[in-house]
Amino acid sequence: MPAVLRQDGESFAVYTYREFISMKKTSLLKKEIQFLKEEHGEYARFYWQEGGGIEAVFSRDAGYLLAESVWQYFKGPQDLLYCEQLEGKKTALLVVIRDNLVYLDEEVSLENLVNELETLTMGEHQYDVYIYGGVPISDTPGGGDEVFAFNKEKIRSFNILKESAFLKLPLNPDFLLLPVDQAIADLKLKEPSVIPFIVGAVALGVVAYLGYQELNPPPPVPKAPAVVNPYAGYEQALMSPSPQDVMSQVSDSIRLLYTVPGWVPKQMTYSHGSLSVRLVSELNASGDLLLHWIKRYNMSLGVEENGATLNIQFNLPPRPQPKVLYQLKEVLSLLFDETHLIFPGSTISFTQPSVQGVYSSTDLNITFNGASALVLDLYGKLLGDKPVVINTMTLNVDSGLLSGQMQLTLLGA
Repeated sequence: MPAVLRQDGESFAVYTYREFISMKKTSLLKKEIQFLKEEHGEYARFYWQEGGGIEAVFSRDAGYLLAESVWQYFKGPQDLLYCEQLEGKKTALLVVIRDNLVYLDEEVSLENLVNELETLTMGEHQYDVYIYGGVPISDTPGGGDEVFAFNKEKIRSFNILKESAFLKLPLNPDFLLLPVDQAIADLKLKEPSVIPFIVGAVALGVVAYLGYQELNPPPPVPKAPAVVNPYAGYEQALMSPSPQDVMSQVSDSIRLLYTVPGWVPKQMTYSHGSLSVRLVSELNASGDLLLHWIKRYNMSLGVEENGATLNIQFNLPPRPQPKVLYQLKEVLSLLFDETHLIFPGSTISFTQPSVQGVYSSTDLNITFNGASALVLDLYGKLLGDKPVVINTMTLNVDSGLLSGQMQLTLLGA
């Protein structure tokens, strides 16, 4: 649930997405914000930071920012941990501030709270702790496994509130989430003015013209540097053919190859929209039948000892220009789970992410056994909406089942 409704009808946003955006040309900054909006929600707030960067906060629901409201209510401690049970619920609000930055804002079940805190309190931070209601938190050990006890060195102060802080949080307009376009306008971004440069250039031009008109021709006007789109590589890569289209055509081709009279596919390699297939003859099958079949489907043929090779060209349309900048770690985690589900016993390895400006990419190698053409088709459907490029596939066929490797590239922030 991305927002918590208070008794007075006011909403406070939790599970917000936060990212630090470095300053750049206004048009590029707005484009980056639109990417983030598509993935993380249409409500946002932007705050200028020291050094000129912007802290961007996104939510899918409107309302006030809970973490900032809590932090201000407790007068801005450097490290804060606030936990309050919601009235009539078995859930609690949990806010964690580290080094004056929001680390966590969520609504968590009381049952899972202890496990959550054991992870959160690792590190060197010393917290001002504020709790209210029946939350299983203590500043002394001895409460059993169902109660989280802080180590003394992790506590700067431990405060048990006598009344709800959530019900008393002020409605600060600076913490009210706005529609993204309105939040951008609130930043009051301006492109650098060119007027002073024009005035200076005109003055210099007049002096040069009057003093040296006959002796020195005016120098050529330098061309303005081209504006570089930092997302160009990301967009170009994801406008390649869809993984779903690639897998679908590979799967259809495999099924089609089993209709060749007396010949069976043994090895296949996919690369850049082309499938190379090695066929072997069963029981000295006729080459004439193979030639007739190839002519019917308009494929190219190569002859080799004890077999033949086919080359199948796919018709793969490009994907539309991407509108979302995905989170690389999230997609990678999801891809791991789905790959092991579709290919039980498969192995996955990946390279260290390569940072390319505002996005990163990583290469994945997937090794699998005992799959069918139908399974490849299903895997393609799972990849269809992900920021994935299929580079190569090497397949071996044994008794109608496929084994081999796939090499993919995954892109994201």
